[in-house]
Amino acid sequence: MVNLPRWSLRRPVTAVMMILCVIVIGAVSAPRLPLAFLPDVDFPGLDIEIPYPNALPAQVEEEITRPAEEALATLSRVRAIHSWSSPNSANIYVQFDWGEDVEPLRVEAREKLERIRDQLPADVDRIRVNSFRSSDIPVLECRISATRDLSQSYELLDRHVADPLRRVPGVAKVELYGVEPPEIRIDFRLDALRRHGVDAEVVLARLDAANHSVSAGQIRRPGETMPLRIVNQFASLDDIESFPVGARGLGLADVARVAYAEPDLDYGRHLDRTRAVGLNVIKESGANTVDVATRARRVLTEMKRDPLLEGIQVLTFTDQAEEIQNSLRGLMQSGLVGAVLATGVLFFFLRRLTATLVVALAIPVSLLAACALLFFTGRSLNILSMMGLMLAVGLLVDNAVVVLESIERLRHKGRGRLRAALEGSREVLPAVITSTATSVIVFLPLVLGGRTEITTWIGEVGRTIIFTLGCSLLLSLTAIPLAMGRVLPAGVSPRIGAVEWLAARYHVLLDWTLRHRPLTLGAGVLLFAVSVAAFIPVDKSAFTGTRVEAVQIRYEFADNLNYREVERYVSRVEDWIQDRRDSLHVKSTYSYFTNNMAITRAYLAAGWADDDGAQQVRKMLRDGLPSLPGLKLSLRGDDDNSGPSRLGVRLFGDPGPRLDDLAAEVRRRLTLVSGLTDVELGGQKGRQEVQVAVRGDRAARHGLTTAGVAQAVALFFRGRPLARYRGPEGEVQITARLANEDRERLDRLRDLPLGGADGQVVPLAAVADFRTVETPASIQRQQRRSVVTVAGNYAASQGGQVRKAATQQLKAMNFPPGYSWSFGMGLEEESQTQQEMLVNLLLALVLVYLVMAALFESLLHPFAIMFALPFAFVGIAWVCLLTGSPFNLMAQIGLLILVGIVVNNGVVLLYHVHQLRGRGLGREQAVLEAARDRLRPILMTTTTTILGLLPLALGQNRVGDVLYFPLARTVIGGLASSTLLTLILVPCLYTALEDGQRLIARVWRQGPRAA
Repeated sequence: MVNLPRWSLRRPVTAVMMILCVIVIGAVSAPRLPLAFLPDVDFPGLDIEIPYPNALPAQVEEEITRPAEEALATLSRVRAIHSWSSPNSANIYVQFDWGEDVEPLRVEAREKLERIRDQLPADVDRIRVNSFRSSDIPVLECRISATRDLSQSYELLDRHVADPLRRVPGVAKVELYGVEPPEIRIDFRLDALRRHGVDAEVVLARLDAANHSVSAGQIRRPGETMPLRIVNQFASLDDIESFPVGARGLGLADVARVAYAEPDLDYGRHLDRTRAVGLNVIKESGANTVDVATRARRVLTEMKRDPLLEGIQVLTFTDQAEEIQNSLRGLMQSGLVGAVLATGVLFFFLRRLTATLVVALAIPVSLLAACALLFFTGRSLNILSMMGLMLAVGLLVDNAVVVLESIERLRHKGRGRLRAALEGSREVLPAVITSTATSVIVFLPLVLGGRTEITTWIGEVGRTIIFTLGCSLLLSLTAIPLAMGRVLPAGVSPRIGAVEWLAARYHVLLDWTLRHRPLTLGAGVLLFAVSVAAFIPVDKSAFTGTRVEAVQIRYEFADNLNYREVERYVSRVEDWIQDRRDSLHVKSTYSYFTNNMAITRAYLAAGWADDDGAQQVRKMLRDGLPSLPGLKLSLRGDDDNSGPSRLGVRLFGDPGPRLDDLAAEVRRRLTLVSGLTDVELGGQKGRQEVQVAVRGDRAARHGLTTAGVAQAVALFFRGRPLARYRGPEGEVQITARLANEDRERLDRLRDLPLGGADGQVVPLAAVADFRTVETPASIQRQQRRSVVTVAGNYAASQGGQVRKAATQQLKAMNFPPGYSWSFGMGLEEESQTQQEMLVNLLLALVLVYLVMAALFESLLHPFAIMFALPFAFVGIAWVCLLTGSPFNLMAQIGLLILVGIVVNNGVVLLYHVHQLRGRGLGREQAVLEAARDRLRPILMTTTTTILGLLPLALGQNRVGDVLYFPLARTVIGGLASSTLLTLILVPCLYTALEDGQRLIARVWRQGPRAA
């Protein structure tokens, strides 16, 4: 790299061809880069779902969740296990560390669950083990609404909506929610079973055996072997209806209704007060998100002409293509404006159009080269890599400016074109290499270090910045010497009166400060202390500033209600919101409801979808929502009680009254915390359940067992899947259960017929007692311990105060042995993220110091430059305070970037000081002359960087859900203050450190003599 300037001057045609080659390859690669919302990343976890419909949460926990947790805990590298036992399924999330290869772990988890299948209930059918990639995020989330109920329209929607979307190139999967595929339903009629004395258990066992095909070996004949299979399947629905179940020609249709129909749903959805069905379109991994979503939208538009879909509307709720295009458009516009502003600054200082264009050429060429590198390394152009490209725009001309300015200075001294180009490039070559190294090295811990969530996402930004800055360095050491030495016409940039005047004033000021170092350094320390005080009220929550799309309303009912009754309450709340949509700043409502539970999400209008807007809307809803008898409405966050402006507390211990009492006390204490609102217990309110207590002695008298009775009751009320029927429509599930009208009455449960050992039918009431008790609606466990959550909302600006006050309240409680508490996952993740950023920041500081120590061959002189870092904080503090910007995760990334770039000015300045001292100048004279020589390039690089980032710092532009202006403002404020103070304080500290070193050395030498 040292010989690059000489090579470009000796081989100008080759150099130009190489640059053109980079331009061409970049121009060809850029349009071919796949556009994606996020980089293709494996999320470090497995979602396990074990369906067990119509069961009780306690039963699901005991029979399914606990055995599954024990098996999954033996997986390698498990970080945490979370489980939820609900009336319909057991859901388990196994969390690993970021960077783990999840696919082998998914296979291992499936194998372990299959090994314990004999420990699970016999009617557990399929166990779903799913991993998740960023490419699995739906490119389109839609809601299908109509004036009629669509819950029984699966085949219509599947054939006329989902199938056309599945045929779109790049679509991997289309999911429908709110409708279920048709099945063959066998609904036993209780009166018919009793009248004919039919044992349903025996009937189903025979029915299952009659629809079962098995392999029976092989038939060997001379020269060939043929498989043998016993085929025993129903040929039609009539075969099932006529299946014999008793004497005298009694068929299944005489004791049950047999029908091919869609299952009855116990849940529903509303979109803007009308019934809705969910539709998700998921792309293939590696497919271009924008292309897939655009084609899918085109198919949805064409569906409007289908007469069978008349009256049905498909509304796009989330469109990744639109998100990507909006984010990229905003970033590109900001980058373009920044590039134009930076070019304008260059022309102001250079006053030569040709020289300005050569330096500005570093921006497009470096960006194209980075696009080529992204393409050939198999990466996508996503919102993170695009953000890295735009952040680099203001930095791309820095190296070129320093090289060009060094060449121009020698030209002013009378050097020839070739000699000035060669000597000027060599003079600053170590400085520009070091400056680039410090700028990119801060990202190495993110790119090459251990995989965490923060390194996974921010590493994508850092990798792109490394690519672009590396390209700009090569360009500055080849194109600039070539252009100045051989291409551009002879001549030098004119001196600018304003800059010359500023340089003269700066020379006088620096001379004074070098003679009054204690006063100067003391003033710097005082300014830093004042800035620390100004920074105290700034919001420092890591995730402040993210978009808040909706406010969620949860329903708690005093009585047990089926989903139809729940829907009536939901409709009344939706009507109330609809009448006040403008004043509430709500653009749309979406509701999900099921038995005894419902949520409504009020989606916020533009300009209100942030922390502050959501907080105001919550207050209006809290004060104005209607009071309905038997219903309590609460405003909550996500199901895990985490996320921005949401404080969650988890309580661990044995389930029971003591844990419930602790939760109630925690809730009471949190309501006392100022700024914390809507404090509620997590999960759903407990519900009434009917318990059947089988009396073993009575059951034994009739030849029955407790397990047999429980199996019979489960058959009738939960239902049982049988062997699948293969008909013209393909494979269809057969499900048997008691008819709806018989399952809805408690007296029918008492009369449930059981087959005794003597062939007599015995009613359930003869062998069991009945009672009604309250049980939890769901049971949550973490790390195989029961957990209850308490959570509330707070204003984003009060996050630190609320957490501190909540901690004091909780520490004042006396928790019994075996019981403990911790903050919710959201706060834990935020704390972990901030710790990771602190570690990366410290690593960056160490790496920057090592690079500068290697440049100066000194362990002391880099400290003079590192002194500029605290004074970057001066600008950060005042920018955050005066603009109201939070010091969130994006701002912390900006601070990390600053670590690498604020030292660049000091490197350029002190390296020139060393050069002048090597030529025989005294220290003070060398400092003053170096400061005068390097003032113009420092002003140029700083101004181009600031103006390049200025468009990113204005407005409310965002990347996905995250506003990125705090990052740009942090860099601008820190760079501006550090540059101004570096020009004064770094020379003072440099000379003070040298004097201190000499003093210590003198004392050290005199010590032995005195002894």
